[in-house]
Amino acid sequence: MSNTQDPKSFEELVENAKDIITRLGQSDINLKEGLELYKSGVETLKKAQEMLESAKLEFEEIGKSDDK
Repeated sequence: MSNTQDPKSFEELVENAKDIITRLGQSDINLKEGLELYKSGVETLKKAQEMLESAKLEFEEIGKSDDK
């Protein structure tokens, strides 16, 4: 379930992850669908984490330049 479209915003990734978690909690989901959703959720959260790390580095750089 790889997404080849434009990168999503952090907020969109979080909403997508919430939707996946909700869907995984439903009892009408079969094993194959659950596995695909789980993989998609992990990928989505990884992208969101990478965005957070990137933003953190940017803030740290801004802070360093302000200290000069």
